[in-house]
Parts: sequence; structure tokens; C-alpha cells
Amino acid sequence: MKSTFLDRSIFIGAYFEGGLIGFIKLVTDENRGQAGLMHIFSMIRHRDKAPTNALLAQAVKSCAERAIPYLWYANMSYGKKQTDSLAEFKRHNGFQKVEVPRYYVPLTAVGRIVLRFGLHHGIADWIPDPMAATYRRVRSFWYAKRFPGPQDA
Repeated sequence: MKSTFLDRSIFIGAYFEGGLIGFIKLVTDENRGQAGLMHIFSMIRHRDKAPTNALLAQAVKSCAERAIPYLWYANMSYGKKQTDSLAEFKRHNGFQKVEVPRYYVPLTAVGRIVLRFGLHHGIADWIPDPMAATYRRVRSFWYAKRFPGPQDA
């Protein structure tokens, strides 16, 4: 999985006492006009050293050294959920949300009907925010009980 786009990839590693504790894989577009953060992993037991923040700082530096003007890190929010820990992490590390307009063009009669009734959006868009937030809390609680982490065990 990490070997895709090798000709356009930039790998950055974070090391502690000779061991790899985190890495980032950046993938550039064909013109090197932007780099996308495809993978970012850090060991939880080394989070006190903030390897993820160091990796992001090095990713920005690597893009600057290669004259790549844009570094993107996927979505700032997913669905109607506007704030979560990942979005806050991205915001605190200098990433900004860029709205991109979306246009839907029906190609068939069924497509026209789907667009007319708003069915082209996912089912999650039909669920009210408070209900979705409650579902996420219940799901997190259930996962925490079903799969206790090292701190919960």
C-alpha cells in the first residue's frame, strides 16, 4: 500500500534512539504544484515527543525545498461533523479549509429525478446533527468497552 506513486512520493521518518517512531508519505501531482499527505503514522507510546507535529513541520520544509506551493491534508471535516480532534489538529498545524464548489449534472432521467429530490447526497446528510452526535458518543462508548485499550485494560 505504501509503494503506490513511488515516482512522485516523498517519505519522511521520525526516529528516536535509532528506531522509527513515525513517518509521513507525501505524494505530489504530476506538475509538482501540490503535495498531498497520503499517510501519517506515529507510535502512541512516543506521543510525548510530538513526532506527528515534527513530521508535519518537516513536510512543510520538504515542500518548500522542492518549490511545491501547496500541501493538503484531505478533508477538514467529514459530512456535517464540523469539529473533531482531527480537524482541531489540522487547524492548529496551520491547515485551512478551502471550499470547492461541486456541480452535479444528470446524465439520465433517473439522474434528473435523483437530483430533483436531493437523493444524490449521502444518507448521513438526512440525520439531524444532535442525533448523529449522540450516535457517535454511543459508538465510542461501545468501542471503548468492547475493545479496551492499554490504558483501559
